Amino acid sequence: MSAAPKQLGKQLTEEEFSFQAALGGPRGFAEATAPGLGFLVVFLISSSLLWSLVVALGIGAVLAVVRLIDRTALTQVTAGFAGVAISALWAWKSGRGSDFFALGLVTNLVLAVIFLLLLIVRQDPIGLILAGTENLPRGWRTRPEYHKLNRACVRSTWLWVALCAARLLVQAPLWWAGSVVWLGTARLLMGLPLFALVAWLMWMMVSSALTEVKMRATAQ
Repeated sequence: MSAAPKQLGKQLTEEEFSFQAALGGPRGFAEATAPGLGFLVVFLISSSLLWSLVVALGIGAVLAVVRLIDRTALTQVTAGFAGVAISALWAWKSGRGSDFFALGLVTNLVLAVIFLLLLIVRQDPIGLILAGTENLPRGWRTRPEYHKLNRACVRSTWLWVALCAARLLVQAPLWWAGSVVWLGTARLLMGLPLFALVAWLMWMMVSSALTEVKMRATAQ
């Protein structure tokens, strides 16, 4: 997931869903798309891996400087630029433009595995986030009054697993074939647009269940 857990957790408790807030606002949108888009456009025009990487790193550096000017925490600045730098280094070392997007594939694979493992032990990440933001009682998952909420959290987690799996199924073959342009295009189309869709579906399921829990608690 490209947005911070705290942002998603906050969205779950809102009465209305905000796509802008879920994506981290204009800056979050720019940081998630601009380096990859810059790389893709330059590669499409010039077929030069070097210049494509230079542009991507330049955009990433500018975004990092903007965060520093706004006095964003250094860890956030470093994390934001690190992803671009690792992707660029990976592609430069291998000489394959498609490897610029390889880190995204690894990330989706790792997230899918982690989410599946958490589902197996009945500790889905959506429920964990919600438990922290809403101070849910210990053992809430097993209580009858939280049954619908727990089910909504589990189903929402499966949506994220499905998103990661869909990205891997579409993008991994393109990466293997070295289809830089098609891979980059798929990465952009299956990035924030699908993230926003899944986040909205999650909000639809979880927020209604959470509202019922709060109304029941107020009535008692």
